[in-house]
This record gives sequence, C-alpha cells and structure tokens, in this order.
Amino acid sequence: MTMALPAGYRSLGPVDFRRTATIGCALLSVGAAVIHFAVLGEHWQEWWGYGLFFGASAWLQLAWAAVVASRPSRPILLTGAVGNLAIAALWLLTRTAGIPLGPASGETEDAAFIDTLASGFELAIALGSTAIALSHLERLTLRPAIAAAVIGISAVAVATLTTASLVDASGGGGHVSAGGDEHEASSGGEHEEGHEATPAAASGRAGNIIVSGAYARESEGEEAAVYLVIADFGAADRLVGGSTPAADDVQIHENRVEGATASMQPLDGLDIPAGGNVELKPGGLHVMLLGLREVLEPGDRVNITLQFQVAGMLALEVPVRALTATEGGNP
Repeated sequence: MTMALPAGYRSLGPVDFRRTATIGCALLSVGAAVIHFAVLGEHWQEWWGYGLFFGASAWLQLAWAAVVASRPSRPILLTGAVGNLAIAALWLLTRTAGIPLGPASGETEDAAFIDTLASGFELAIALGSTAIALSHLERLTLRPAIAAAVIGISAVAVATLTTASLVDASGGGGHVSAGGDEHEASSGGEHEEGHEATPAAASGRAGNIIVSGAYARESEGEEAAVYLVIADFGAADRLVGGSTPAADDVQIHENRVEGATASMQPLDGLDIPAGGNVELKPGGLHVMLLGLREVLEPGDRVNITLQFQVAGMLALEVPVRALTATEGGNP
C-alpha cells in the first residue's frame, strides 16, 4: 500500500541554508535581548547610563532580529555583526581593564553565567552574520523538514540557555563586581594564599546606595583604615556606623588640619546627598577599624557591614592592600 503525501507538503521546495542560518542568528539576538532586558533594572539603579546602555542594546537586538528574519540583506547582516561584536568587546573590557564610565569606573567585574551567555550569543551572531553576508550559502539547500528541525532545535536551545541564565542570576549567581566575591571570608580576615598583591576593590549595593572601590589598608598596631566611594541614586541618606568580626569597633573618621596640627576626629554620621557621592580616601574621610583582633596583611580579606539610615545594612568583603609611600602614615 502506498501512502500519498499531502499536496501542500509536496509543493514545498528545498530551503536554502542561508535562510535557515539567518533565522538562527535572529533567535540568538532575541536571546541576548531578553538577557539585557532582565538585567536592565539593576543596572539602572547603579547608574542611569548603565541602564540606558542595556535598554538600548536590548531594543536594538530585538529590532535587528525582526528585520534580519524578514529581509536578510547584506548591509543588515553586517550591521548586526559589527554591533554585536562591539557589545561583546565592551563586555570583555569590563572584565579585564575595568568599567570605562560611571560610578564604578575602573572596577573590573566577575564573569557570571548570564553575561557570559549573552556575550557568547553576540559573538555567534557576529561570526554567523559575517559568514552569511560574505559567503554564498544560498547555493546550499536543505529539505524543508530538516530546515524546520534545525530552526526548532535552535529555538529550544536558545530558550533553554536563556531561561537557565535568568534562574541562575535570580539565585545570586548573576552580576557581581570583582572584589565582592561570593565565597565567605574567614572571620577576622585570615590570610588566604593565592591573592594578588593588589586585589580588586569591593563593591556592593543596598537600596539606592552603591558602594564601590572599597579596600582596607594593612593594619598599623590595632587600627586599620577603610576607603570607598558611596553613591546615592535616590533620596538623601546617611552612613551611621558599621561592624566587623575583625575588630572591636567601626567608626567614621575625618582628618582635620588646624594650623600646623593635623588630627583625626570621629563623626557620628556621614551625610550622603541625593543623586551625589562621597569619597572616603587617604588624608580625608575614612572608616576606621579599632581594636583589631588580628593583624591585617596585604592579600587578606575582611568582612565589614556598613549601616545606612535609609538603605539599611550593606555587607562587603573588603580586600587588604599594602600601605603605599604616597599614603604615608596618615589615614
């Protein structure tokens, strides 16, 4: 007995490989756009410039996917290749040399699964679009059923990986600045082998408060100073204190010079202006760890919790750096 194929199926001709590959690139672009939309909010809270970049990237990737799937011309393909390659290159820059702009300028970031996946999608788009635009893939054809299977498998793979990255990020495996490592530090900042001589500074966020560039200086006697930058992206706030298992007390100090006499004065709090930032640096404002329980040496890490009046508690794992000649002996 012979089974006849439906007339509609018999009328389908071969599908050129170029078309199938183009749809695959469009699917990758949708996946990258979804990831950028997912992290848009947290980056906007850090700084509007970061949020604008992620929002613009997401919408452009989504628009490109729609256009290239319907009209895959060479200029459109090459535009997508260049744009996605630029985004991937910027991601690599932030993981190696540091963030170029904004309140976290100069800070490097850890490569989390969610952003690594987005960059992988973007690199695949750049390579695939370039190959499609410059090659003659239309000479290669696929059977309709095979082409449909390839597109279907690609769609499922992109959806699965994208969903997994979003779940990972929501579970705490997402965007983490370098210096804010996820592993727990030893209480009291015990020395760990393998740290760099100048470890990356720590960063963190609580509410509308972003702390970046945080590090402690190696201890002198039973004291050590901590420096950082506090940026406020909401209503005015106030740093009112802190705590650490490494010392008996945490105080906010300010260096003051009156005539020829320099002194260090404790403060009962530090105002953080709305939409502004305050830098705690050598020779000025700083957080002081008093009554250290152990010596802090370069390469150590120490847990510190800062208390803000509005934002609440912000926990940091702060690297310890060597006392440099330019800092002298003054906190």
